Amino acid sequence: MIGTESDGQDQTGGELFALGDWIDPRDPATIADYDAWEDQIVVVYDPDAGVAPRLSIEPSETHGAAWVVLNGTRLAEVLGAGSLAAQDVLLLTPAEFAHF
Repeated sequence: MIGTESDGQDQTGGELFALGDWIDPRDPATIADYDAWEDQIVVVYDPDAGVAPRLSIEPSETHGAAWVVLNGTRLAEVLGAGSLAAQDVLLLTPAEFAHF
């Protein structure tokens, strides 16, 4: 895991990858060891930003990888993304993430 914040293990025993506006869009994070069966990706967004969050997963130029994108900004490239889809990523406010 590079450039993301990990709070250790999530409820399933896998890793928790937290992404948000602290990531420099000129230097997006890389999630190198994502396991769809065990890990959880969370995108933390600002509910007061005045823009409804639009989360998407876009294909990467890297074979087998995908981008996690929030409102058009690439937050992280997920290597070995497999069938990662937007519904696999949790979209939480800071308050929700604090209680996750």
